[in-house]
Parts: sequence; C-alpha cells; structure tokens
Amino acid sequence: MWNRKCGEILVEYVKKLNDNNIRYFILRNYQGLPFDNQSKDVDIVIEPEKIKQAHTLLKQIMNGAGLEYYDEFRTGAMICCHGMSLKQKTAIHIDIIEGLSIKGIELEDFSRLYKNTISYNNLTVLQPQYEAFWLYIMKVTGQKKLQLKEEYSKKIINLIRNDKEFFLEEMSRRMWGNYGRYIEKAIKEDRIDVLFKEYRKISKNIIFSLTKKKPVKVLAGRMEFVLEKIHRILFRYRKFSRTFCVIAPDGTGKSTVIDKVIEKINYYYICENKCNLYHFRPGIIPNLKDVFGKKKEEQNLEEDYAQERKKLEQAKPKGSFIRICYYSFDYIVGWRKKVRRDVHYDRYSVFDRYSYDLIVDPKRSKINLPYFVRRFFVALTPKPKITFVLKAKPQVIYNRKKELTIEEINRQSAEYERLKKYYKKIYYLNAEDDVDTISNGMLKIVFDNCLEY
Repeated sequence: MWNRKCGEILVEYVKKLNDNNIRYFILRNYQGLPFDNQSKDVDIVIEPEKIKQAHTLLKQIMNGAGLEYYDEFRTGAMICCHGMSLKQKTAIHIDIIEGLSIKGIELEDFSRLYKNTISYNNLTVLQPQYEAFWLYIMKVTGQKKLQLKEEYSKKIINLIRNDKEFFLEEMSRRMWGNYGRYIEKAIKEDRIDVLFKEYRKISKNIIFSLTKKKPVKVLAGRMEFVLEKIHRILFRYRKFSRTFCVIAPDGTGKSTVIDKVIEKINYYYICENKCNLYHFRPGIIPNLKDVFGKKKEEQNLEEDYAQERKKLEQAKPKGSFIRICYYSFDYIVGWRKKVRRDVHYDRYSVFDRYSYDLIVDPKRSKINLPYFVRRFFVALTPKPKITFVLKAKPQVIYNRKKELTIEEINRQSAEYERLKKYYKKIYYLNAEDDVDTISNGMLKIVFDNCLEY
C-alpha cells in the first residue's frame, strides 16, 4: 500500500515536527523510507510533552493531502492514525507514541533514547543496535503471547551475536535479582533461545524492576491505562463501536457483497482482520438443536434452506415464543459481549442477516407468532449503526438462485421496504449492480458514518 503519496505525507509531517521543535524518532523498519516501506505502517516516538501538538499536526497534514477520511485508535501511549481516500484508492497508517511506554509503563526516558538516534534520509531514527534491542523489549514486555516475525527474530539474534556486550549492558539495566543474573549468564553462554522461551518471566522481571525504581510513576501509568480501557469498553462502547448488517432475500448475492466490503475495509486499514463477521446473531449461546441434542445444527439448516423450507411444519406458538425469547437473549447479551470485544480490538462488527429477519422471514427461524409480537422482541434487540438492504427485481433474484418463489420474494421485499418506517439509518442498494459498485457504495456509507472528516 505504501506509495509516493504516503512518502510525501511522511516528509511533510517530519518537516512540521522539526519546524515546531518537536523531538521524534522512527522506532523501527525505517530502511527505505520515506518513499519505500517494507512494513505496513510507521512507528514514530514523540517526546511526551508535545504529543498533543504532534497529533494535531498529523491530522492536519492528512486532511491537507486530500485524504477524505481519518480514523484513530488510542491504546495506552500509542495513537494509531489512519488516513484514507476512496477517490485516490490510497491509505496511510502512522502510529505516534508518547515516549516509549507499554500498557502505561514507561520503559525508558525519552531524552536518553533520543541521544542514541542518527539521521537517515533526513529522518531521525534509532541507531541500528538500539533498534534491534528495543524491538525485543517492546515485543516481550507486557505481552501475553510472543509475536515475532522471522525477520525480527533474525535482527535480534544478529545483535546478540555481533554485539553481545551492548545487549548485556542494556539488559542488566532493566532486570533485577537472581533471575536477572540467570538471563545474563544465558546470554554469555549463547543460550539465546532462553530469551524467547522465557519471555513471560523476562517481562515480569522487567516490570518489577521498573516498579521498584519508580513505584509511583509506574502505578499511576498503569491506573491511567486500565481506566482508559474501562471507559472505552464498558461505558462508551456504543460511541466507539462500528456495526453494520446486510439483509436481503436469498439470491441477492448478499454474502458475496459482504465478503467484498470486508476485503475493502481491510485494504484501507492496511490490515488482514479489521472485521468480525457474525451470521444472523452474536452466537454466545448454542443453537437450539444443539441444546436439545439433535445432530443437525441450525447452521446447516441455513445452508439447506431452499430444500428444507418446504418441509418445515408450521411451528406451534409455545415453541415459537421460547425460540424468540432465546434469540432475543442472544442479541441483547451477546451483542454487549461481542461488540465490546470488537471495540477492545478496534474491529468492525459485521452481521450477515440480523434480528430484522424475525419480522421479515420468521419461517426461517421456525417462529409462528403475530407480527406485533415479533416487532416487540426485535425492538428489544440492540441495533447496528447502519443497516443495508439489497434490492432487486423478483425475477432477477429468482433467476440467480431458485430458493424462494417469486411470490415469497415479493412478500419479503415489501417487508424489507416497510422496515424504514420503524428504524433509522436503513440504506437500500440496488443488488442488480455489479459487486464492486455495490461494495463501493456500502464502504462510502460506512466511512461517512463512522470516520472523521
């Protein structure tokens, strides 16, 4: 994704930082910058006192570069900044970091780090040995799982082999007690594998050592980090959530369109898993058929919908009431759990079908209840920020996939049209257009509703 436009934005940003006397350095993967970048983003460490000014400058530069959309995600000391342009079909991802902190813990004083920088293509970057060392520390400290690319592992191993004294000196400054001496001994004996196998113990030792040296500062940083997460996930998750659903009669190409939209969202965020896809409901409780021990899952019933529809007997009101209560519980409780999790990881929550189908197509869920009862239960369920309805002529839908009769397609289409009387932010799109056109229209609506600018 990194192109000349991205390079120009980075050059302009660095110029503004220098003009405003804001000290910074690029943390890693600077080789080739500003116009060639082998990584997906650029990590820039900013002196803590001027992080707000640096943040404002970056937003202004992205906007001035003609990027129509801006998005950011804050986690601890890091602000992940995304600039996107649908017109130019380009995007840029720059992370700005307030000093060098992990989960509220300052790992090193900024001024000391800044003394170990060099100039590279008019950019301020860490010296190569410090780049490799801090790559290891950042990937180890406070992490539940060690995630190291092969190229990163090689860089760290090469540093230890080629400059063991430097690595030992830096590690000894950050570790404490008998375990610290054990790690030093392992490094001297070239038992480098210990650094990766025992990363959790090393992380705990580093955090303990930092806490011992600056207890008040570490405690305050940790509390701020935790409170920020609680505020975002528990109290303001509705504000930060990005949710949309796609509903339509069978045969409109709904699943194909959803896959394409997710692919494009990933493209503009320069990410492989920016979305979580849910089918019909959040799914925190099992399918009813699993609960009652039947072999065939309800999900399979969805797949064989065309064949099974004609065979389904009309459900009894008592069983229907149990079903709709069961599904409503999943929507109400499951939404809060799954969408909060997506907010935590900064992901979009995408639903292929939603509770609206309990109104439009109750037979699919074996529900036989009056319209007003179904509407009441659907009214209880949380609603996505955006709902897309795919429309097409009944004959076109029937020709694509002969799952429903033309009469049933007409009935469902009328019910989907009726939804706009009761619910907000419902967008109707022409399913007769090609997949690219439909997905582009969806993407613009999603970004218009969820992003800045």
